[in-house]
Amino acid sequence: MKKRLILGAVSTFLVSTLISTVGVGESKAENKPISADFSVSYSPYYYKWSEKAGIDEKGWVHALKVSGKMHVSKIIWIPYIEPSFKIYGGEVKYDGQAWTGEAAKTKTNYNGWEAELNLGYTYAFDKNFKVSLYGGIGREYWKRDLENAIVDNTLAIGYSEKWRQNYVKIGVKPEYDIGNYYVFGNFYAKYPWKVKESASLFDVEVEPGKKLNYGAELGVGVKGFLKKDLGVFASVFYERDKFGKSDKDYSEVIGDYLHQPESKRETYGFRIGINF
Repeated sequence: MKKRLILGAVSTFLVSTLISTVGVGESKAENKPISADFSVSYSPYYYKWSEKAGIDEKGWVHALKVSGKMHVSKIIWIPYIEPSFKIYGGEVKYDGQAWTGEAAKTKTNYNGWEAELNLGYTYAFDKNFKVSLYGGIGREYWKRDLENAIVDNTLAIGYSEKWRQNYVKIGVKPEYDIGNYYVFGNFYAKYPWKVKESASLFDVEVEPGKKLNYGAELGVGVKGFLKKDLGVFASVFYERDKFGKSDKDYSEVIGDYLHQPESKRETYGFRIGINF
């Protein structure tokens, strides 16, 4: 909220398949009418948060993600189902303002979780190249816990913010195989239908503006690593989430209206994981 010790953090959505191509399916699905794959990955990434009120947060955050993928290969009109769940957390540097407007530097503890459910369909153009189209829904919760700071020899009290967003997502995942090796990508857009932010210290809740957001990932992997059904992969990624200026909510604690200025979150990182 503007000029405070400042802002500390399945049902279905169906993707239609509009055209048919040469073939369908993935390696395991070709031999089994119903198959399931799982993956676990770890991601250290650089996190940046900025607000038009003059606030910046930067630092490293760490994430652990688990996901599954189930497909029915013999019934071509059934999409694959892919749920995932991610937890993350870290401590970042805060450069902003105190309640009175003076510059303040401290740290922010940042942690949260994200759950997604995607439906998709894979088109195999030949034995080496395939593309998956997918869409789904997700929910993310995060908490920004701003630590206390000393400003002009005076203690400025930190506070916590809780953010929630529900969103829809569409994307495309190309993959090209070279023997047991492969390269892959993931390019997507997402749009929130609900965004909420609350600060219990001030007893307020506001709704930041909704913006179209996007992300991209590029990586390489190896199938049959050490054993037949075990694979490893590594990738780099970027994601941007932008939120517009919120409505105002009156705080009886301070006797004034508060709002969330236009804000942007960016993450740059890499991911390593296993498939099984």
